Amino acid sequence: MADKKKSKKIVKTKFTQGKKSGKYKKKIIVLFSMVVVLGIIISLMNFFLEVGKTDNGESCVRVQTTCCSCRSGGEEVCVLESEKVDYAINQSECSERRICVQMFNCNPGSCENVDGVCGFIEE
Repeated sequence: MADKKKSKKIVKTKFTQGKKSGKYKKKIIVLFSMVVVLGIIISLMNFFLEVGKTDNGESCVRVQTTCCSCRSGGEEVCVLESEKVDYAINQSECSERRICVQMFNCNPGSCENVDGVCGFIEE
């Protein structure tokens, strides 16, 4: 009688294969990370959209946010009058020897409250 070798067939699934299961784990980790980052981005967007929002009809004002005025390349924003102190630059912190660019950077129009949001309205 001849020796017959019995061969066992091993069925491999994607969870028993070493290389492929690592790929699936990496894909799940990447997908989870993307969902977390997307959640953080959406939260930050909501936060920044709420800044300057008013419901009580409070007036909005222009505020210089840099040491140089907007007529000298500086920046200005339109904020609630109650938040003016939070955004305004303290001129005592600016150097007396500062150099400002002679560039007109002022926002045209007036600073107004429109639908509860402070913004510049072109005239």
